[in-house]
Formats: sequence, structure tokens, C-alpha cells
Amino acid sequence: MNKTIWIRLLLLLLSLVMTLSCIACKTDGNTEDSAESVEVDTGPYADLPKTDFEGRAVVVATRVDWGADWTYDAYSGDQLNDAMYERNLAFETTYDCDIITVEDNNIHQIIYQSYMSDSKDFDLIYPHPTTGIGLLMESGSLANLKTSEILDFSGEGWNQYQVENYTTNGKLFLAVPDASIHGQGFGAMVYNRDLYNSYGFDVNIHETVMNGEWTAEVMQSILLELASENEGSSKVYGLIDNHAGTYGWIYALGGSILTKNDDGEFLCGLNQTSIVALCDAFLAIEDGGDYMLVGSSDNANYPTSEMWTSFTGNKGLFIRFDVGASSHLLRNLSFDEGYAPQPMANKEQGDYRVFCGAGFYAIPSRCQNFEQSCILLEYAAIHGATKLKPVFFETIINGRLAENPEDSEMLNLLHNSKIFDFGFTLDASSNLITHYLRDNVYVTKSSGGAAVWLMQNQNLFNKLIATANELGQDTE
Repeated sequence: MNKTIWIRLLLLLLSLVMTLSCIACKTDGNTEDSAESVEVDTGPYADLPKTDFEGRAVVVATRVDWGADWTYDAYSGDQLNDAMYERNLAFETTYDCDIITVEDNNIHQIIYQSYMSDSKDFDLIYPHPTTGIGLLMESGSLANLKTSEILDFSGEGWNQYQVENYTTNGKLFLAVPDASIHGQGFGAMVYNRDLYNSYGFDVNIHETVMNGEWTAEVMQSILLELASENEGSSKVYGLIDNHAGTYGWIYALGGSILTKNDDGEFLCGLNQTSIVALCDAFLAIEDGGDYMLVGSSDNANYPTSEMWTSFTGNKGLFIRFDVGASSHLLRNLSFDEGYAPQPMANKEQGDYRVFCGAGFYAIPSRCQNFEQSCILLEYAAIHGATKLKPVFFETIINGRLAENPEDSEMLNLLHNSKIFDFGFTLDASSNLITHYLRDNVYVTKSSGGAAVWLMQNQNLFNKLIATANELGQDTE
């Protein structure tokens, strides 16, 4: 046997000895060695801390039916579900933990009680977007996410607008990552592209949107032309609108309940001039007469509503739709659908504004380990941006990406145009502003009382502004 073969045999033997030694180290029960053996996924996860959760259960508190995001235990064949299953499995394997959920429609009360009893029951919270959030923030039940060195809010996995808007006194208690993209209720216009093309309208919706010319006036012109075309024939609704979410028009048409000045202080986002202009633009769209169908239904009952059955039955041109939380309904349409943002009030507005009031995550101020909670949240945010969001968009358009490539472009525009309003979250308990358009302007068909209403409720606005600015202030 020559010298080269002997050398190769010695190297092979040495490699085998080293491998057996490593296996012995990992199985001798030494927790320090186990911690060193943990490997975080490479690529976008590489900068996350390499710590061991030591086999403990990580508890995510959610509203009923939302916990499935964190508890898929097998492949189901659904692209979205499988993407989340892979995330959970990778995290549990990497960090030696088991993710479990506690689901309750009164989860905010449970979190508050846990805080008051000084318990450390939960690692992460995925709460209802409005119910009880004010109480949790004001009571100190939620941790200040800005103290984390792990959460990278400059990363693409986080909504930058929301992070900025919800930061008060240097503190951030709620944040929206792409991990929750399929639960982010962002409103948009969905239209029956086949029906739209059959009428031969002059407006190319995709080009008009991308050129920054999609306004209330342009949409109104389409609705009026449809009404004229259908005079004396079977009814086709120009616009189907769910008034349960009419507040989305406030934001699309340039308004906000609260804004910030250069010093980061909250101010009223409406004045007597702007609210009248907003209401006029709203009425230009909503005053569709017989060719507008209005209903009011929450997402759970939406599939059986007259609004949805009319749209799916080719009896509606546009429908204002929750493309986030109700995206599953778009997968089985018998016709080709298109997407657009809700129109701007006018071209001077400059930017489309897609309102979103959901998709929040928070960490309890009293949790097992703040660093570990932050690792889980940042891991989910990275996964959301790099894997879940592309799957989500592909699922919405029902596999027709090659046929209508502009759909992907439009959905990205919608996602990138999302805005969040801290005032909306704080107003949820009183609904002072939230349902103003639905309960006042649409009923009277007039914007004349808007300025008077604003003046009469100035004290309530002032209280809301004060709450926002005082939240998170140091009391010592």
C-alpha cells in the first residue's frame, strides 16, 4: 500500500473520531454545550442572537381563530398555511422550543389580568386591532419595543409608517410586521376586469393609477357613465361598498384623525376646510343612486352578504374590499379581477393612502424573557418580508400572474401605500371620528355640517390628542 493511501486512511480515521466526539458532546446533557450547538438559519436570520430557549414553551396570545398562524403542525397544501408551518418548524428547531397559543376573544382582559397579578404567562401578543388596546397601553401592560436591540424597525419586514406614527414619547407598544400581512385589513378597490372591458371605458385603470391620476373625479366619471349605459336595462352596480369600514375613505381622501408636528407631538389631523373638502370628495364617489349597493357586514358574515353575492354574480363593477383579511374570497372568482387603491381626493393630494388598522404585535411588559420574545418577533418579521409576503400576493391573484402581470405591481403599490393612524386605535372605544362619514355625511348627503360638527366636538378631539401625547410619559 503506497504512502498516499495511508495518509487518506489516517485522515478518514481522524474525521470519524472528531464526529463521534461531537455527537458525545451533544448528548451528554451539558446545557452549555447544547447552547453552543444551536445554529440560526443563515441568510437574513444570521444576525439574530444564537441563544437556546432550553426546550421551553413559547406562548402566543391571540384572538380566537388567529392562533393557527403559530400552530400549524403539518403541510396542508395551502401555500399560506405551509409557509407559516415552515417558519414555525424552523424556529422551534433552531431555538429548541415549542410554540403554543392561548386564544380568547377577550385576550386583552387576560393580558391585563396577567399584568396586574405580576404573572409572566405570555411571550407574544397578536391582539384584536382595537378592542382593549388602549387599556393595555395606558396600564403599562405592554413593553416598549424601542428598548430592544434585536428588533430592527428599519428592516423591510416592518411598516415604517406605522412605527413612526405609533411612537409616542420615544416609546412604541404596537408594531406591524409582514408576519401578519394576511391579517392586515387594508382596503382597496377590486373590480370585475371582464365586465369593465366589456363596457369599453376610456379610462385605463392601471395606467391612471400608476400615473398618479386616479382621483375621486375620475372614478365618479366611470360610475356616471355606467349608470347612463345601464339606463332601462338590468341593474349592474357601479360601486358596492361595505359601510362597516367607511372610515377607510377618511384616509384615502387625505385625512387622518391625528398627525404629528416636527417635534413628534400629536395634533388634530382635520380642520374646518379639510374636512369639508374630504366630505365633498366622499360624496362624489358615494352618490351613486340606484347604481350603488351599500351594506354593512363584518368579515365573518361577508361571504353570504348581498354585497359579495352581487359582485360574484357579475352584478357589480367595483367593490371596496378588504384585500388583507378576506383575501381567500378572491381566489375562486369566475371572472378576472383587477386591483386599484381607493382614489385620491385630487391630484394635488400626491399619494395614494391605503388605510390599515390591523396586524399589530406586542410583547407583554412582564414576559418570560424580553430578549427571546424579540427574537421570535424579529424572526417572524424577516420571514414575512422574504417568504410570506410573496406567497400571499401570489395566492391573492389566484395563479394569474403571467396573464395579468400588472396585478403584482398593483398589489405591491397597495402594500407600500399603507398608512396607520394612532388616533384610529385610540378612538376605537368612543368612535367619535371613526364612523363620522357613515353616520352623518352619507345619511344627510351633504358636507355642510362637517365644519360645525368639528367645532362642536373640539373638546373631545383635545382629549384624544392629550391621551396620545401623555401615553408613555415617565411619571417619576
